[in-house]
Amino acid sequence: MKNLYLPPSLTQILIVSFLFTALALPQTTLKNAPINVSCRLSAFEGSYVLIVQNLSAENLDLWLRAKGKLTELHLTANSKKEIGWAQGFKFDANNHFYIWGNGYDTLHQTMPEKELSPWRIGFADGGLALSLSKYLLQSQLEKHLTLPMKKKALKAIDIEMNHAPIIVLKEGSERIYANVKLQPSLLHVNLSKPITVSASFIPYYKQANGQICATQIRVEEMLLDDAPNDLLNNITPAVNALITELFSSYVMYQIENSFLIKLAKVVNLRGKVLDGRLEIVIL
Repeated sequence: MKNLYLPPSLTQILIVSFLFTALALPQTTLKNAPINVSCRLSAFEGSYVLIVQNLSAENLDLWLRAKGKLTELHLTANSKKEIGWAQGFKFDANNHFYIWGNGYDTLHQTMPEKELSPWRIGFADGGLALSLSKYLLQSQLEKHLTLPMKKKALKAIDIEMNHAPIIVLKEGSERIYANVKLQPSLLHVNLSKPITVSASFIPYYKQANGQICATQIRVEEMLLDDAPNDLLNNITPAVNALITELFSSYVMYQIENSFLIKLAKVVNLRGKVLDGRLEIVIL
């Protein structure tokens, strides 16, 4: 049987022609915007102020994306502009921001690590609004933590926590996460590998004493390398009990003002991680 030759279709010819043309085109590289970016401490609100300076002799039209907002930056030649709380941007520690413009590559930087405002309290949507930093949540967890914590899994196996969990804030999440390291021991001899646990919970408000605490505590994931399933099944209840006990006594924030305690009625509580902080509105 002879091989039949089928002439290429018009579509195939156009595709091949397009590919050759695309490969032959010069690759355009975006240049860096002629700007200098710095920051300073704000005189109010316990936040940072972003400073963008135009280093060129030409006007620049740029865009800034930060704190969930997009704003236009028009910089005349050799001028500078400050963006802070007065412009609606309360920059906190480690906040990300992006600056770009037509023909310029995107500049991505973060604010300094130094925490200026661990907590803020105000009013929003007719309720009490709290903004808590990751630093505050971590320090509050460690403040009243008594180590080691221990639970018995079986008669011969103990589960022990010797180090404070690490708080993890996931952007947009209504749950707060924590990474926990637990040390299993058999007949009081430590096993070679620790148990890695990811736990989570959501904030709730105790109106009686003005405390923001943790509820709906659960273990999201538990890992013990090379451990047989039977062992994992046997230690799971002890791990769950330890995690529940740990976060049941966790007070994320204590409202000290009695007037504010009475004001927060707890008809509804909304909590979400926004721009690296836990934002809570108590209605």
